[in-house]
Amino acid sequence: MANEFDLSGYVTRTPDGTVDIQQSHAKFTGDLNRLIQMERADSEVIARAVEKVWQDHTEQKVLSMGALIHYAMENLQTSPENFNDLQERVANFVRSKPSIYKIGKGKGGGVSRVGVEAGASNSAPPGGSVRPKTQAAG
Repeated sequence: MANEFDLSGYVTRTPDGTVDIQQSHAKFTGDLNRLIQMERADSEVIARAVEKVWQDHTEQKVLSMGALIHYAMENLQTSPENFNDLQERVANFVRSKPSIYKIGKGKGGGVSRVGVEAGASNSAPPGGSVRPKTQAAG
């Protein structure tokens, strides 16, 4: 039976060659916590970029999802290496915030901002950068 994930980077062995569960767990947990922190930071950068779209386009009450993503991508100043991934992450960010963004389908649809994210500043520039997502080995 093949492993679905390559855990060799996390497995620590005892002197007799058996897996040291505590050390392996600690190594994995440390990397997982770093990944979570990076994703939270990335989400904050995306939130600022999307918020800036609404600041820059205050005359528009509704934007198509495509336009919102386009303007957010301009604010993020992304590189070609992570462009497609970042477009998806911006769309997922907007979709994941139904208390802030209402998404209408069909004629007259689009994205409208109906709330403000807790702790969001109306004057915060996007700033920061978003790292390309890493994939699990396997």
